[in-house]
Amino acid sequence: MQKLDARILSLFQEQEQQDLSTTSIVHLLFPEANLQKLPYASKQELAQLKRKKAQLQRKVLYHLNKFVDEGILKISKEGAKGKKYFSLNLNPGEELRYKKHIIITKNTFPNTTIEGYEQKSIIHLFDPELLTTRLNSVLVFCNAFSSLKSVQQECEQLLIEVNDSLALHNFETLLLQDDLTFATDFVETIDLACVRMNKSVCIILNSEEFHSEQTKNIEQFIEIFAKIRPKKLRIVFSLTHKTLNKHANFFERVFELFSSSRLTCYFKNHVLHSPPYFIGRAGPYTLTESEWEEFKSKNNQALKTLAIGHASALIDLQKFFEYETRTYKIQEVVLSCLRTLFSINRLQRKHAREYFKQLTNHSPPKNVFCISKNYLRLWNYENTGLSSQEVLVLLEDIWKQVKQFRDNQNIIYQSCGMPFHFAVSLASACTHFKTPKLTDLPGRDMVMKRIEDFYSKENIAILEKKEKYFDQLKGGDRLKIHHSANAKGSDIVREVNFMLITYRIPFFCFDFTHSKSMHMNLQTYLNNGNT
Repeated sequence: MQKLDARILSLFQEQEQQDLSTTSIVHLLFPEANLQKLPYASKQELAQLKRKKAQLQRKVLYHLNKFVDEGILKISKEGAKGKKYFSLNLNPGEELRYKKHIIITKNTFPNTTIEGYEQKSIIHLFDPELLTTRLNSVLVFCNAFSSLKSVQQECEQLLIEVNDSLALHNFETLLLQDDLTFATDFVETIDLACVRMNKSVCIILNSEEFHSEQTKNIEQFIEIFAKIRPKKLRIVFSLTHKTLNKHANFFERVFELFSSSRLTCYFKNHVLHSPPYFIGRAGPYTLTESEWEEFKSKNNQALKTLAIGHASALIDLQKFFEYETRTYKIQEVVLSCLRTLFSINRLQRKHAREYFKQLTNHSPPKNVFCISKNYLRLWNYENTGLSSQEVLVLLEDIWKQVKQFRDNQNIIYQSCGMPFHFAVSLASACTHFKTPKLTDLPGRDMVMKRIEDFYSKENIAILEKKEKYFDQLKGGDRLKIHHSANAKGSDIVREVNFMLITYRIPFFCFDFTHSKSMHMNLQTYLNNGNT
């Protein structure tokens, strides 16, 4: 009985914007009772199913009426033949604890200010159905675990509490001490879980910790990875040009595996950016140098997990300028996003132990959420009709507004003696943030086959412009380079080394996945979701 109570309340939590009838609730909770799914059933089977469905409707109606009497639900309207519809009897932001362990919350973000922009497809929220009860991203410290098996178990639990991406930091520590007999099962199991839940896991390998005599295990793991070709697992190499050259033979073999297997290989320039950098469907995630230093100074090295991203709101700048010619009007859009992110942040921190049980299982919320933040993501900022310089000024103005709002909220709470932390970073977004409502990208990603392509006027312009955008988007950006497949490992090492020492671009990738895209229209390729 209590399980049915919980299932009904969870359904209303998920469908909080809708009025639900008894029939629709039965269909959602007991799909096996749907008569339309048995078109060839006998009369006897149909009669039996109708009786079962009637019993379920009476049982569900009993619980619904009980919730109405308790003030949890309300009868929102009546349809034909007295058909009743039910909805949560809560105000925005209000919460209710039922039977001690079930928490029901109605989203508190200011719909009156954001709805109009959502309808115009100017603002998009990432995973709006689970805004308050899921985090965007979490960092897992692999050096705090004893084996791949223990990390796998942790990831399987954490994937339930995030809606986008996990990052496995210092993953090389597991490969240097493990015999890798479990590696195949690890990759296959985690990838299957990610595919099923439409989430991703980024494996971060820090080359500073590589030792020549121990790289054999790392290479063996990447061979397993390349053979499986996981759909939702990514590998990020944290590199310096010194470590790249020191282990050049190793990297030649490894990069060639990515190229021949047509996988995407991610790189972080550790000299430019020491904090972790990873990516999900919403876009890239990272911390600033000051945030990372703050975390390390608080002696949190014993943590097993660390919350990185609370929620993401996206502003489609091309769509904004289709409706508005006055640039200063962007302030209203930004303010709507910030108010929404603030409301989500407050709820998630307040109910951290209830919403994120696995995340807070090892350490108290104040440690796990010590540097977590929200992401205001900007989309199609190069396709606004503004000049490059005007775009940079616009990004700077948006950041000033974000910083002022953030600081004001923290001052208000701290002056009242209330421990509170609210942080927001500007970042870019990925195509998969929300499709198909995002405007089309202009198709200006780099395409290259050989190192000489770095010197083309078009690519130099892209790289120099991207350097400036990285300076503005402190929450994360990414340069994707579409690379021909089956390239030699030695050539790839030279190209990566060129990027590390020539440009101030901390996060980039070589995409070997679609060699055919070298001979097709890049815009078509990007519009197919390959970003």
